[in-house]
Amino acid sequence: MRTRSKSVYGIKVLIMAMATWFMAGVSYAASPADGSAKKTETTVAASMDKSAQMCEQIVSADDKMQYDTKELKIDSSCTTFKLTLKHAGKLPVKAMGHNIVFAEDTKVDAVITAGIKAGAAKGYIPDTPDVLAATKLLGGGESDTIEIEVAKFTGKSVSFFCLFPGHSSLMRGKVTVQSAQAKAAS
Repeated sequence: MRTRSKSVYGIKVLIMAMATWFMAGVSYAASPADGSAKKTETTVAASMDKSAQMCEQIVSADDKMQYDTKELKIDSSCTTFKLTLKHAGKLPVKAMGHNIVFAEDTKVDAVITAGIKAGAAKGYIPDTPDVLAATKLLGGGESDTIEIEVAKFTGKSVSFFCLFPGHSSLMRGKVTVQSAQAKAAS
């Protein structure tokens, strides 16, 4: 019984110390190589700047035909949106290629059909104005970053999806452009 109260006290002290470090803007991260702690300076203001985070995002795709998100939320104050697609799988592009293609909801089916006709040589990305933006087709371990004018999405119902044959039914999501206050409320 006495041991338990000491461990609860120790946990409380640890939590208070961590909260103090966070408020002071100092964090400690473990080094992956040797497990030792390494001090890194951060600013609290930068870590809390949610609107900056809404102007860029990293999406990961894997060999199970899945993105790690079903929604991209973009702050309406952003002029450009920076998207990085990372293929976290191991399979080559010919076997399990992934990309992200953006189109208005009413144009998705036409873009998918045109993508199949465009073929592998073009990364299944058709040459049509219905494609608002697209990353290149990636194999395992690869990544691609694009910048998109947010105005292309504003006031429209937009989806993102993978155009590798057969992937679009599982790999798809929605784009939402909203103010930072609206995101904080949701």
